[in-house]
Amino acid sequence: MNRLNTALGAKVYDYIRDPATGVGTDEIKVAFIYKPDKVTPAGAALSDPGTVYNRQPVAQTFVLNANGETFTPVINHLKSKSGTGTGADADQGDGQGAFNFTRVQQAQALLGFVNQLKTTTGDSDVLVLGDLNAYGEEDPIDVLRNGGLVDELGKFVKDPYSFVFSGQSGRLDHALTTSSLSRQITGATEWHINADEPRSLDYNQEFNPPALFQPNPYRSSDHDPVVIGANLTSTVTVITGGNRNDTLTGTSGRDNMNGEGGNDTLRGGNGSDSLNGDIGNDILLGQVSNDILKGDNGDDLLDGGQGQDKLYGDDGRDRFVLAIGAGADIVQDFTDKIDLIALSGGLTFGQLTIEKSAKNTLIKVTATSELLATLNGVNANTITVSDFVAI
Repeated sequence: MNRLNTALGAKVYDYIRDPATGVGTDEIKVAFIYKPDKVTPAGAALSDPGTVYNRQPVAQTFVLNANGETFTPVINHLKSKSGTGTGADADQGDGQGAFNFTRVQQAQALLGFVNQLKTTTGDSDVLVLGDLNAYGEEDPIDVLRNGGLVDELGKFVKDPYSFVFSGQSGRLDHALTTSSLSRQITGATEWHINADEPRSLDYNQEFNPPALFQPNPYRSSDHDPVVIGANLTSTVTVITGGNRNDTLTGTSGRDNMNGEGGNDTLRGGNGSDSLNGDIGNDILLGQVSNDILKGDNGDDLLDGGQGQDKLYGDDGRDRFVLAIGAGADIVQDFTDKIDLIALSGGLTFGQLTIEKSAKNTLIKVTATSELLATLNGVNANTITVSDFVAI
């Protein structure tokens, strides 16, 4: 990662940290790298800890910075065809190689993991990627298609292939989507920069005189990468309360929520939401994605949750919630001696650094330099421990 960013520029790429549930103990492990200027991780990565896998699939929900839409890719590497399996895993002579029984079990477990993710993340847009070690018409791929996933390469490419073995071409690398995401896929293809090149010119072979190579993509693997195009969009759902004390809950898409009168609680969903408390002492909870929270009149509590949120307290004595790992929020109208910064998850003022940035104030975690919030138009010299409260 450091060498990649050295070549392309600082912080062009970042990587997803391993999930708490682990990634297995195999010498091969799956992982994500991403561009922070394009997408923002929503929450921590997840993996399926099932024992059927030798390499656990890893999932990460991302928020598209351009419009706040979310999707969850799942990266995989199923059991290899090579080796001498025994029993049901022995080569059955049907062209699917050894360990097909295990790959079918892994595909069934993966399908269950995908369905679980739709509930866990609140977002139905899931993308299954990776080396499934099964060609396009083999049993494991049938399990996934029959389970409702859409084969995007099969849909967009007439004769897809990503791998060449003994002169025969096929695809071991796949992209399958849930039906809701499939409607937003604009294209799918393989980038043929690896599989067609002879092994004698491989990047890791000893025969590699400089005269053979040009400064363009070359065989850096024996598999071709898969490229997916998507236009992530959704409709906006309007949710409005009344003049009583309402509790409003958002959808998995984009919501425009209005509390109206009363002391309301507004909970956004996984989309990029707009929460407006209106009149009363309201609680605004953005949850996942890049949200906009406006307290309006009253003494409000604003908690953006995961993502890069914009918080407007407006009139009243408001509290703006900050937490480690929840994203860098922008507090648009913090008023010293009236509003408060509410620290959650055991975070204390002693763990923070208060910095000046032009006419704004930055609140960071001292130990990690993680930016928690920017207080727009606030003089850093006026911010003291009295501006903070624990919740």
